[in-house]
Amino acid sequence: MKRPTELVPRKRPVQQRSKETVEAILEAAGRVFASHGFAAGTSNRIAARAGVSIGSFYQYFPNKDAIVVALMERHMAETTATFEALKDLSDRVVMTVEDVVRHFVMALLNTYQQDPALFRVLFEEAPRPLGIHNTRAKIHEAVANALVPQMGRLITAQLRDPLVSAHLLVEVATASVRHFVLHTPAGLKAETFAEELIVMIVAYLVGPEPTMTPRSANP
Repeated sequence: MKRPTELVPRKRPVQQRSKETVEAILEAAGRVFASHGFAAGTSNRIAARAGVSIGSFYQYFPNKDAIVVALMERHMAETTATFEALKDLSDRVVMTVEDVVRHFVMALLNTYQQDPALFRVLFEEAPRPLGIHNTRAKIHEAVANALVPQMGRLITAQLRDPLVSAHLLVEVATASVRHFVLHTPAGLKAETFAEELIVMIVAYLVGPEPTMTPRSANP
């Protein structure tokens, strides 16, 4: 097991040129991992793809595991931004339960569909240290806590525990979308999957007879 110090960047970029180098390394790592997988995605391959020397690579990252941590942190930051954008939208615009769930599910689907091969490596091949799990759990907890007052406003049915329901919304939607994108069943279109997931979550939140807007899976 690697020590925590081996899983963080050695040097934080300050100057613009250094920031560009780190960004180039991360972009190259994403492409190399997506093409070759984690095991064959060596530091040398990443450095070559980034157009930097292996010495420059090690200036910023002690090993490729630290690269994985950086890529996961980037993904979690993007996910957090998605959640915050949804919260901001729901604060400004009158939204139904279905609207909130639909925006949430479609945003997740769009995120994971951007690079399924890379996400497969990050979530299924590469080792994930405890720190990443803890950060992810904190993000999901923050999102769930933010959803509680919105759910109280939107949902007329009495939820036994709004916080638990909010956690389930976040966890079920995230896990379902990720698994669908990484292991898409033959013949199941993304639009159909999304609609069924939305119906399921809304039914759980509002009761056995949710008011849903009929939508065609194949517009």
